Amino acid sequence: MGATIDEDIKERIWNGKINIKVSLAPIDHKVNASQISFYTRLPRNSFLPIYLPQMLDFFASSIKDPEWANQGNWWFSFQDVPIRWNLPIGVNFDIMTGLNPDEPTLEEWNIILNYSNYPNTIVPIFNSKKSNGANFHRHDDRIQFFHVYWLNQMKESCYCINGNCNSIMSLSKTDSNLFWGSLLSHARDTFMSINQKHVPLDPLNIRIIPIRIHISILNKVIQPNVTPTKDDQKDLTTLGDILQETIPELFPSSLMYTIAFPITHGIKLPINLSLIDLYSYFAFSDGFVHISVVFNQPKPLYII
Repeated sequence: MGATIDEDIKERIWNGKINIKVSLAPIDHKVNASQISFYTRLPRNSFLPIYLPQMLDFFASSIKDPEWANQGNWWFSFQDVPIRWNLPIGVNFDIMTGLNPDEPTLEEWNIILNYSNYPNTIVPIFNSKKSNGANFHRHDDRIQFFHVYWLNQMKESCYCINGNCNSIMSLSKTDSNLFWGSLLSHARDTFMSINQKHVPLDPLNIRIIPIRIHISILNKVIQPNVTPTKDDQKDLTTLGDILQETIPELFPSSLMYTIAFPITHGIKLPINLSLIDLYSYFAFSDGFVHISVVFNQPKPLYII
């Protein structure tokens, strides 16, 4: 595949977006206030907490208690199921809708912004107070928790790839700020220019491919230790190889899909795709390839 086509595909994947309609939970809505919804189009390769300040500003006049806007216990849900804020937006969409990419998709993803009754199944997005006991009052303060989380994910993926996270830890302050800023602004060129410092020039030297496989029906996430090549060090490991080895009950064959199939970024993946290409094209901005398992009909219900 030519370099120009190669980069075009990667850019298209990075720029993939989802139409989202956000509504404020009725229990958290001010009595007699107009019912309004926040319509947006967000990158699949980004995270809901980044856009929470913008949403809270939009709903400021509708929130039952104005002080809640300065608190950290906000959470999202879809069809009464909590959305895991720590997963990329596109991963949550693929997991929770279970849509087949070969079929018509939703015109918009209708999700709810909640304050009351924070679920015990997900970690709070932010603590309600700073370490010194003061309330959060600035959006910059509220997003620091997510910044720390994201950086730890990058360190973990870097450790998978290299056996250490030295390249992350040794980033200059300038590069570290640029890296974080490029995630917030969804600036691909800046993000990739820094991210590539963590990946060996020869992908065959990758120690372990950072992959997470999400199986919604089992409420299960698998992070297999998989290398770019098979035991003979000659043949490349394929997606079919790892799916059959890791989840044989769903993928009894490494050559064809029967019971279920994998998707990422809303794309159905070919079973013979090498893990090197899988990582090169489809890694998310937390350093991991997230694969969602979609079942052939009938589609099972999402369980959390």
